[in-house]
Amino acid sequence: MRIAELSRRSGVSIPTIKFYIREGLLPGGERTGPNQARYSQGHLDRLALIRALRDLAGLSVSAIARICAEIDRPGAAVLEQMAVVADALSGGDAAPAESPALEAALEDVRSYLEELGWKVRPEAPALLRLASALVTLRALYYPEMPAGAFAPYAKAALEIVTVELGERGALMLHEPALGLEGVVKGTILWEPVLLGLRRLAHEHVLGRR
Repeated sequence: MRIAELSRRSGVSIPTIKFYIREGLLPGGERTGPNQARYSQGHLDRLALIRALRDLAGLSVSAIARICAEIDRPGAAVLEQMAVVADALSGGDAAPAESPALEAALEDVRSYLEELGWKVRPEAPALLRLASALVTLRALYYPEMPAGAFAPYAKAALEIVTVELGERGALMLHEPALGLEGVVKGTILWEPVLLGLRRLAHEHVLGRR
């Protein structure tokens, strides 16, 4: 398809498509002439991913570029790719703990995850997010709240991710780029579903009572 059709089918303007190509978010089309190129379904899929990362996840162009570059990187280890994607979706590199309360919470969270047997990177940004949540919970409820209070959520999260990565995980081993792109899309598109269902579950349980 020509760029005009790509624009029409994707809902992305031609100037924006050209910008994404210049920034490395979108591969260039196959050249068919001096000022002409042909685009494929893969370009449509990538534009859909970019829109999801931008509109739903609220990521910056630089963060989206990091994810796209990782998807396109040949021969990369799956775990390395997932680490880059997870960091980008979490808002970048983890900042150091800036208070004794946050440092203590971070240590408690790491110890709890070790008890669970979860293998995570010590510098993962999500660890700091979880520790920050624990600091807030301790301030609002009681100061000695343990990281073990996350147990029901950890169990549910593990079950959900195990289902999510069932088919996509197998795809990542055979088609890393497609599998990783599927994981990214799934993470972004399904997180609002989880939040919505949690809100409705509250209404359901309280209504029964």
